Amino acid sequence: MADGGHVGTRAWTLADMVDVWLDWRASNGRDISPRTLDDYRNLAASKIAPGIGRHPLGKVNPRLLDAFYQQLRQEGNARARPRKRKDGTEVPPRVGVARGLSASRVHDVHVILAGALS
Repeated sequence: MADGGHVGTRAWTLADMVDVWLDWRASNGRDISPRTLDDYRNLAASKIAPGIGRHPLGKVNPRLLDAFYQQLRQEGNARARPRKRKDGTEVPPRVGVARGLSASRVHDVHVILAGALS
């Protein structure tokens, strides 16, 4: 491995397992559009990895997942957060953009996690 450890000797994180599942999903022979796969990879990188990806697989449980889904529903939409300009001033969120992730996007995250954990 690149980090010098052996595959069997380090603890797998949820992000590791999601990456493995996405690679498997892309090559398992079942139809999936390239667009869907790209969307899943983007969700994994932008929502799952920074949110709960660092957790060891042995620590992932329904309570953790439920709290994560709730967080996504409440504040998972990055476009709804204030951003900083180069001069340090804040750009307000776009008008009409909800702070939470839509139910369908939360479901997409769930599909990825359910696949990775099955």
